[in-house]
Amino acid sequence: MLLLIDTFPLSFVRKILYSLLLATLQDGSRVVIKVQRPNILPNIEIDLEILHDLAVLAQRTPAGKVYNPIEIVNDFAYTLDNELDYRREGRNADKFRKNFSKDPHLYVPEVYWAFNTRRVLVMERIEGIKVDDIDALDAAGYDRGELAANCAQLIIKEVLEDGFFHGDPHPGNLIVMPGGVLGVMDFGIVGQLRANDRLSLIRLYLSAIALDADGIVDQLIRIGATNKDVDLDRASLSRNIGRLLAKYQGLPLKEFRVQEILNEIMPLALDYHLSLPPDLWLLGKTVSIMEGNGLTLDPKFDLFATAEQHAQRMIWQLVLPQKNWGQVLINQGTEWSELVRSLPRTGNRLLEKAERGDLFQLGFKDTDRVINGLNRLTTRLALSLLASALIISLAMLIPITAVGSIVQWIVILGFLGAAGLGVWLLISMQKSL
Repeated sequence: MLLLIDTFPLSFVRKILYSLLLATLQDGSRVVIKVQRPNILPNIEIDLEILHDLAVLAQRTPAGKVYNPIEIVNDFAYTLDNELDYRREGRNADKFRKNFSKDPHLYVPEVYWAFNTRRVLVMERIEGIKVDDIDALDAAGYDRGELAANCAQLIIKEVLEDGFFHGDPHPGNLIVMPGGVLGVMDFGIVGQLRANDRLSLIRLYLSAIALDADGIVDQLIRIGATNKDVDLDRASLSRNIGRLLAKYQGLPLKEFRVQEILNEIMPLALDYHLSLPPDLWLLGKTVSIMEGNGLTLDPKFDLFATAEQHAQRMIWQLVLPQKNWGQVLINQGTEWSELVRSLPRTGNRLLEKAERGDLFQLGFKDTDRVINGLNRLTTRLALSLLASALIISLAMLIPITAVGSIVQWIVILGFLGAAGLGVWLLISMQKSL
């Protein structure tokens, strides 16, 4: 089925884990075959068991209580298991191809699923010039400034828009194809960010640009960088961050360097026992690598300035009603529907007990007051149900109306008004309790 032609030069790591082979399918398609080394999985499992035992011992030390080595080893094992499952890598490649299907500046090779297993991955072979081969790029006449800008657009879209990013974009995994298109390879390591994480990262970035030390501390707490078992000297941390930021006072964004900032933050993170979630550490490494790629291509490369152009727009996209809001409300509606179905029976039982005086064991006068209060509460509950139905209906209408049209804005305003009514009813019910 496959005709093997020759073998790539292999790095030491690749010799340990897998081999890469060039091949041609019967239909003439040129492919790359990634084959896992025999019996590598049992050896890795033994090594991971040893690491876990060492982590258990380290967990008992004062430093272990702060940095949780068991969780670090578990995260490492999870990442390694994902990288060794080539079916998962193929799915990652498919997701990247879908995310960048409308971007003419980036190309993701096709996965040939008919030949794939957990230990074998067959992908389209793409060819070009390595992104750090400056002499070859100049000889071919490529605009290195444009290529650097494409690298910046790649990482910004991955992180801020998709929340799904390539975790190992070193020069060996990026090539320049004919027409200046970036070809991306090796999707074994990826990171994922939730919408809340992306919003916090944007806020963290804007606080850093504004040299707002207190704002940076707020965002570090929000993203879970502080250890709940360790008392944080917030004022001291804010002062030290302020001193770090003072170095950049008055400097243009082009003077900011991700790697330099990370190197200066690391001692602070150790001193104050800060610990970012694994995907955020991976993101820091990824952004640093991509900045290095951009600077190699163009010494004037300015990743921060490029990101600033997108940050404000992304905040609005993350907080304003989107197409998926309707789906989220529908999903949550199943839980509310159960509450709605139980309210009449529960309300009737409460009213019957209140009428008999069994609910609060009060006198006749107090019982009337309680019943009147329950009647008002029931009325407000009914209005709340109507408001909820209106909110869900309007949320479903938002994505099907023309973007930017007057009708869509009317629907959005109605949605916000219904949401405000719901909040008011909730507050009034709370006061009645």
